[in-house]
Amino acid sequence: MVCVVALLGAFVVDLLTPQAFVAAILLDTPIVLSSLGGSRRFTAGLVVAALLANVTAGYVNGIVDHFHWDAIGIGDRILAGLSIVFVGYLGTAVQDEGQRAGRSEELAQRAHREAELGAAIERVRTSLSEDLIVPAIEREATALLAGTSTFFVPASNARSLPALGSLVARTLDLGDVVAVRESDAFGRTVLEELRAPAALALPIVDGERRFGVAIVLTRDATIADETVTLASAFARQAAGALAQARLFAQLAERNAALEERNAVIRDLVYALSHDLRTPLSALAMTMRQAAAGDYGALPEPYRAILEHSIVATDDVARLAETLLLVARFESGEHRPERWTNRR
Repeated sequence: MVCVVALLGAFVVDLLTPQAFVAAILLDTPIVLSSLGGSRRFTAGLVVAALLANVTAGYVNGIVDHFHWDAIGIGDRILAGLSIVFVGYLGTAVQDEGQRAGRSEELAQRAHREAELGAAIERVRTSLSEDLIVPAIEREATALLAGTSTFFVPASNARSLPALGSLVARTLDLGDVVAVRESDAFGRTVLEELRAPAALALPIVDGERRFGVAIVLTRDATIADETVTLASAFARQAAGALAQARLFAQLAERNAALEERNAVIRDLVYALSHDLRTPLSALAMTMRQAAAGDYGALPEPYRAILEHSIVATDDVARLAETLLLVARFESGEHRPERWTNRR
């Protein structure tokens, strides 16, 4: 609006001045102003409008001067037109440079935010214990989002809270960051309970698993869109860290259950192998005594059967001894006593 008013003002002044006094140079003013905050298209439009105003004012001046157009005035008009084009070119160049500088600054800020986010998540992931990760999420969210404090509300505790429980349920159902402001009645109710000017509710959700909501209390009532975007990225990474910790906890529980089952099996094998040694030893000794004739002469067919029985008994005894050795080794007894079965 300021540029348009300045253009019309310069045009009126140029119309009211004689040919010898070319006021068209004033048409450069709105073009310079547009380069400070306007777009390239708007500046180009002002250049075209200024050129038309320059030609129109020159033509009207000649009519007022009894249809006489002075050569010097025409030359000045041409120079004024070139000046308008040149100033317009410089204005668009300044706008392009400003946009490039703005993009560079935006990229630098984005890179800085991503670096801060990465560092915060690395600190959250330093532990695999869920009990340690939750306090780390609260601490890093406060620092990353420039809040005053952060507290974590588990999904299972949401129903036990009044207005805050409604915020937690809404955030988990939405699955995205909720900016709590005083602009709506629900936000005012929650903020009165939290005693904060504004807050961010971060859903810590990984797929179907809902861990809870991290609520960040902010220092002022203004929450920028960049802060909400950063909070969303942090919430996703924090949920991944909690999911990883819970997975390791489940694996540890499963390994503990497997270890307990293996211990039972090991104790059973140990007991069976140990208890088999005594009757096998007695049986082998009795059969060897019988084969040696301690109980009288034996028929040859019976002696052959007895020899086969002694071999089978020795095989079973060696199997029991092997199982006993394995059970002892698994239990931590690395130097078990061997039982040698001699024929």
